[in-house]
Amino acid sequence: RWFVDRMKAEYGDARTRAILEEPESDFVHIRVNRRLSSDDAVKKLFDARAHEYAPSAVGGFLVRVTPLVKSLFAEGVVTYQSSSSVLAVDALAPGGKCEVLDLCSAPGGKAVYASELAPASLVTACDIHPHRIELVKKYAARMKADNVHPVLSDATVFEPRFEGRFDFVMADVPCSCFGTFRKHPDVFLQRGEDEIKKLAAVQRRIADNAVRYLKDGGVLVYSTCTLFAEENEKNAAYIASLGLTPEKLPVPFDNDGTLRLLPRGEWDGFFIARFRK
Repeated sequence: RWFVDRMKAEYGDARTRAILEEPESDFVHIRVNRRLSSDDAVKKLFDARAHEYAPSAVGGFLVRVTPLVKSLFAEGVVTYQSSSSVLAVDALAPGGKCEVLDLCSAPGGKAVYASELAPASLVTACDIHPHRIELVKKYAARMKADNVHPVLSDATVFEPRFEGRFDFVMADVPCSCFGTFRKHPDVFLQRGEDEIKKLAAVQRRIADNAVRYLKDGGVLVYSTCTLFAEENEKNAAYIASLGLTPEKLPVPFDNDGTLRLLPRGEWDGFFIARFRK
């Protein structure tokens, strides 16, 4: 009940109803590992096998999980990554010979994709838990992402060795995850309304550190997979108050430096904001 009431307060009755009535789909989003293949090559393979697919809004494919898709995944030719997650890394847009920091990386999808967009980069992929660092290592190895360097680190604790070091920082912060409720309905068992305020405070602590880790002129992307302003727009305003300048996201959607994606169609509910130091 609290979720419905809060959705109606932020989005209105009609949009809330549309989101909650969105039909389920058994299609998942995959993207191609451009180190090993290309979108055209995978498309030709699907066509040759009469495999059902649809192009996605971010250059990947919407498919059912079949033996062919599983085999391509095992070979590292494709990976499962939501359209919203791909768009967050597109918003970061790393390039050239640079250093990238992914502060809350596991299982590693964003770090690996960033490493593909900037193959000459070094991507430092952090997580607080040793077993989740192992997930990042396995993900990077499967995708042949040799420039991803997993590091055990707590994003809420300042790391002096990171200060002023990075050209790009991805702060895809721990959040209440309500934007993924269609895929993960157990979020309502794991999280309650009281979690939103607690997590927003944690997110601001991470943002404090993320700003310090950027070089002058560097780019920060702040993102969540949740739906409510307290973790999204209000934290974006907080980051701006730390002296960073909001900057239009380089993605094919109108935006003012922030973008809110609702959980409809191929999208998970997501919030993305871009800043320059």
